[in-house]
Amino acid sequence: MPSSAAPGQAPLRSSPPDRSGVEQEPCILVIAERVSVRNAVASELARNFELLHAVHFTSAIRKLSARPSVAAIIVDLAMVDGRGASWFLARLVDHAYEGPRILLSAALGREDASSLRRSSLSHFTLATPWAPGELQASITLALGSARPSSPSAGM
Repeated sequence: MPSSAAPGQAPLRSSPPDRSGVEQEPCILVIAERVSVRNAVASELARNFELLHAVHFTSAIRKLSARPSVAAIIVDLAMVDGRGASWFLARLVDHAYEGPRILLSAALGREDASSLRRSSLSHFTLATPWAPGELQASITLALGSARPSSPSAGM
């Protein structure tokens, strides 16, 4: 994979190298300051995914650098982190992170979020609060599997 990471920065990958042949739960990085958002994500995804939490964009970059095997990233756009979501999303490009991004926004209506979600291959947008099962469906679609917890045929 070509890397556009700045000198001295390791590129971030969206999937881990296969070391053991044992399939692990995909890891999802959840970046949200509000406990209610982190809890809502956990209640929907914790059964099928390993969740890694960050409450600031700077700590999210550190966590991604330490663990480049994150399968997808969920970002609450309502964060008041001074750097802003656009700064964080640009850092993902700088580090050659290729995994999907799920953007959560209370400022968007459901129809607008749905329209944005249909128009992107790497960014999925959900209005908060989202409907039950909607986040799970977006993650499943983003990762390209019908059921993330079931073993893949032929693997």
